[in-house]
Parts: sequence; structure tokens; C-alpha cells
Amino acid sequence: YTVAKTVKSDRTIPTGTISASPTGPSRGTIVITGTGADIGMGVQKVDVTYTGPSAGNLCLNPPSPTAWSCTWVTTGVPDGTYTLRLLVTDIATNVSNLVTRTIMIDNTAPTASFNSFTELSNGQYMHAIGSTLYINTAENGGFRVAIDATDPVSGMQQVEFPSHGGTWTGGLVDTTGTPFEDDY
Repeated sequence: YTVAKTVKSDRTIPTGTISASPTGPSRGTIVITGTGADIGMGVQKVDVTYTGPSAGNLCLNPPSPTAWSCTWVTTGVPDGTYTLRLLVTDIATNVSNLVTRTIMIDNTAPTASFNSFTELSNGQYMHAIGSTLYINTAENGGFRVAIDATDPVSGMQQVEFPSHGGTWTGGLVDTTGTPFEDDY
């Protein structure tokens, strides 16, 4: 007698994506998400790894390979630019082309130090010596505060100067240079 069998052949490689979020620089615990797809027999697994200043596994074979999510505690890796790498494997063991995206990790806080005071209007009512500014509070006058601030990994975006009540209002200073300055 004759036995009929159906044999499926799947030679189509699966595909995958890594989401663009989060954008860098990132720090602390972040969630990386993406997809895995296969038009043949279906997705068996995804593997997400990283390379850069250090290398390792982000998550191997997460529970839902078609819409995967991996948590990355970045405090355990050095600061720098990393390449996230995704490989998707289908049930027929076909493996996708490598999918990558880069992300910058920056867990190091910026540093700031005092630079100078500059007397502005009514300078006769104030006197700057080093990091001390003497002011006659019974009179009006203005001064400039300058600080040096750096972040060796991602750079400085802005510096916030505090308000000190009355007309001494601080603010955000957006600049690319140093020192950062604000007038009071």
C-alpha cells in the first residue's frame, strides 16, 4: 500500500527589528524591545546581545520572540557606545541576517566646579574675592557667575543656575562651551 506524506520546506530567513527607543544617552535600567517574524514556519527564538566597551548577552530566547522585550541594567557595564545585535531563528532553524542598532550608555554624572564671579552693574556695592562675593544687600547691583562643567561621555547639554529669591533668578543655560555663565 502507499503512504502519502506532506513535507514542508522552509528556506526563507526570518526577519527582526530592534526599536529605536530608548534614544541615548541612556543610563540605569532600560528596556529594549523589538520584533521577530517569519513567513514560513514561524519564529522559534530571538537572541539579543551587545558589543562595545564590553560585550555580553542582553537576553537569549525571551518568552515572546515575535514581540520581545529585554531589561538591561546598564550600571554593570562601562560607559560608551554599544551595538545591540539581534538574531532571529525560525522553527526550520534558518537564521536571520544580523540586525543592529547603536546606543550610548552614560552612567557617569557630570562634574562642575566654580570658575569665577564678575561684578556687573553697580560694582561699587559688591566685591569678588576668589569664590566669595561680598554684596551690600541694601543696594542694587548685578554680577555674573561662571562655572566649569564637563561630561566626558555624552557632553554637556545645559547647566541650571539656582534662584536665590528676590530679583536673583537663575535659569537654564544652553551652551556648548565652558565656562557656563548666568547673570544675576
